[in-house]
Amino acid sequence: MVGKSNKKTKKNYSTVIKQWIPKGNPILYYYCSADSFMSIIKNKTLRFSDLYHMNDLSELQQGNIIFDEIIKNSSAFSEETKAKFALTLQEFKNRCILLSISFSRAKDSLSQWRGYGDDAKGFCIGYRVKDFCKLPVHLLKIEYEFKKQYTLLIDTMYSIEKEIADGINETNAHLICELLEVFSMMKNDTFREERECRLIHPIFVDIENKGKLFDVFKDDPAYGCILKDIDFRLVRNTPTPFIDMDFTQGNTVMPIKEVIIGPRNQSSILDIELFLRTNGIYGARVSESLSSYR
Repeated sequence: MVGKSNKKTKKNYSTVIKQWIPKGNPILYYYCSADSFMSIIKNKTLRFSDLYHMNDLSELQQGNIIFDEIIKNSSAFSEETKAKFALTLQEFKNRCILLSISFSRAKDSLSQWRGYGDDAKGFCIGYRVKDFCKLPVHLLKIEYEFKKQYTLLIDTMYSIEKEIADGINETNAHLICELLEVFSMMKNDTFREERECRLIHPIFVDIENKGKLFDVFKDDPAYGCILKDIDFRLVRNTPTPFIDMDFTQGNTVMPIKEVIIGPRNQSSILDIELFLRTNGIYGARVSESLSSYR
């Protein structure tokens, strides 16, 4: 249980999570339906949803599998430490919500069109990566190789072992949220072709304070400020939290640099160029998919 300390220590949130720092200035691609495309362009927002309700849960269990392997068989930690990790992590799965949106490094991918682009009737939006650095998010690159996943998780556990030795309080609770973020960086190798990256924005549930939700990215990493803009939608009949984040952050320069029209979408390039300009997005290259899927 998270204890209350009398003194709050201000610190930057990010301490152990290994964010992806790409070389150059690549583009990340977001495949979506036509309705989602309209909303994104008109509202200039990205929708972050609870990671563990967005997808088939079977693809999100890789981190749990490796963690269980470390707890059961690894000699890297004492049995006491492993027990503490196990108990703490179980509690924080009910306290830390990872709001996420996924992108692909794969441009004009037929499997992405089928899976995420409304069976190729939607759009693919290309975002400039460096603009994501301005947002209150972590940019994480998905790791698909088991050995690298194992090393990543055990190294993260090493890095926070001493920090949580005396228990969890409001100045170190974010470390367990970061550990859960590491879980989100892992997928089974069968998903490798997705070439996925994620933007993660964690929020913290203060159970002792009537279950209020707090922004982990504020100065006080566990109890920064109450989130006022969070909303809920039904996902498989379950109320699921989300936030719509302004990707312009008040800037006039837009991170959208490319729009690809889906293989089964009847829009013309002129249609989309007009729609973009009318909504204040200039300079984005519009093209039709080269994938053959009718």
